[in-house]
Amino acid sequence: MARSVTVSGYLLRRIPQVDAGPARGRTLGVVGVIVLFQLVVLLLTVNQSPFLPGNWGPLLQAEQVYLTMALFAGAVFYFNPKVPLISEGSIGWFLTLYVGFAMTTTLVLSLIFVHSGATVPIPVSGTQKIQTALFIGLFVGPVEELLFRVVLPPLFVGKLKGQAADVAAAAGSSILFGLFHLPAYSVATATVSPLQLGSNVVLAVLLGLLLYIIYRSVGFGANVGVHVAYDLTVLGVIGGLSVAAAHLGLVPL
Repeated sequence: MARSVTVSGYLLRRIPQVDAGPARGRTLGVVGVIVLFQLVVLLLTVNQSPFLPGNWGPLLQAEQVYLTMALFAGAVFYFNPKVPLISEGSIGWFLTLYVGFAMTTTLVLSLIFVHSGATVPIPVSGTQKIQTALFIGLFVGPVEELLFRVVLPPLFVGKLKGQAADVAAAAGSSILFGLFHLPAYSVATATVSPLQLGSNVVLAVLLGLLLYIIYRSVGFGANVGVHVAYDLTVLGVIGGLSVAAAHLGLVPL
């Protein structure tokens, strides 16, 4: 008799863990390179180096936060070999989903912008775009995905097994992901109602679930690509469509 497969069981299926061998070593190497580059950017920011494009001064505190997160996540991943890693052609999936997601969201936001009657956004300079892309691509996307999709989900499993363990890991890490963005959303939406602030957090939780499903279904790298593409599109670095994103209430992750 054929075995029935539920939707949740398919989306959150258990892919064989890559706990040893070259995949785990490559991931640790990538984390090490990211931390090294973060340290370089942090030092250049502190010294107000002209080598960094744009004004990085306001990002100094955020750089310190993400560097701390990267060191914590990297240390847990290194010293606890039981932390699972799903890594299947990560670079290829990163590029595929990055390009696909960026093109799709840009097209959707373009259609919304054309029909919304919104004011044409102030053009973002090339320097600002480079700065935003560097910060999101180096600090935000990889670090948040390593922490919230790889390191933290196993902490919510406990003694649960099967789909219950998968649901607990997905829900717990995604809720933390949404709450993590609450301080940033509080600053960015200081003039709006608490309802909109709460809706932004809920949106972050739902997108966190989507990113977790992508990670479990495809592998680490694919979720990083979607995360970075989403942030760059919403902030207007890709296509300059931040006004359309604002009309939808979208916020960067």
